[in-house]
Amino acid sequence: MPMKTIKLTRWDLEPWRARYMERVRVGGPDACWPWTAGKRLSRYKYGSFHLTLAGERRDVTVLAHRLALYYFGGRIVDVDEDVTHLCANPSCQNPAHLVIVKEKQLCKSSSGATTS
Repeated sequence: MPMKTIKLTRWDLEPWRARYMERVRVGGPDACWPWTAGKRLSRYKYGSFHLTLAGERRDVTVLAHRLALYYFGGRIVDVDEDVTHLCANPSCQNPAHLVIVKEKQLCKSSSGATTS
């Protein structure tokens, strides 16, 4: 079954802020901030966060570092955008280590940074 794409809004995300923050170990501004909860079952080990959206019949799983850009910086990542970890640590939630890229830019990247 194909994955359903859902466009998130701040109204969807705001009720989950406290629960998300409990799962991040915030450090210094240059340090990686590791995700301390569940990780997505993939070779990249991205943090995963489960939430229930109004109007959905089931929980939705969101990659945690995509939420970091909202919770720490107010930016919701669009469904056609990907996030690159400049630190190459897929568990990192530090928004200073995360960069939003369009899908076409990923093909041109040769830095070795992880993306999702």
